[in-house]
Amino acid sequence: MGSKGSWHMNLEKLVSLKESLKHRPVVQVGVFQKKDARKELGMTNATLAAIHEFGAPEHGLPARSVLITPLKDHAAEIMAPLKDKAELIVKATNLKSLWSLVGIACEKVIDQAFQTGGFGKWAPDSFKTLMKKLNKGKNRNVHRRRLTIGQIFAGNLGMGILEDTNQLKKAYTSRVRMEF
Repeated sequence: MGSKGSWHMNLEKLVSLKESLKHRPVVQVGVFQKKDARKELGMTNATLAAIHEFGAPEHGLPARSVLITPLKDHAAEIMAPLKDKAELIVKATNLKSLWSLVGIACEKVIDQAFQTGGFGKWAPDSFKTLMKKLNKGKNRNVHRRRLTIGQIFAGNLGMGILEDTNQLKKAYTSRVRMEF
């Protein structure tokens, strides 16, 4: 006959997972109040982001989606790395950590959108805008300006659409909220 004994099982992580599953996680990506201020007065990063996201035809500004289109187009890419790791991440930490990784992946796609001109979907800068950019900062030198114009017309330089000061690019971030 077997001996009677006792055993103990630590269920803390299971209880923690059960508690976190009661709340629906929401990944928010965009420009939040913390990074909304701009160096120039008169406009916030959130306002500027909305103008570029949807365009302002009355001011001659085409839509250049930084958020909606890139995230929609790259949704599978954003979620792919988490497929095999989700269980491990949840076991090691909690559900919020898993969704934080999704937010970080979204931020990377947004950064790539800035680097690639919306993955090639953004309208190019107008000639007037290009000329304004050429008269700023390091392009004030006449020789450098001529070289830059040559590069633009050769298709080798795009003058960084939406990257004049990088304030807008740096304003995009993500956060995870657990809704009750």
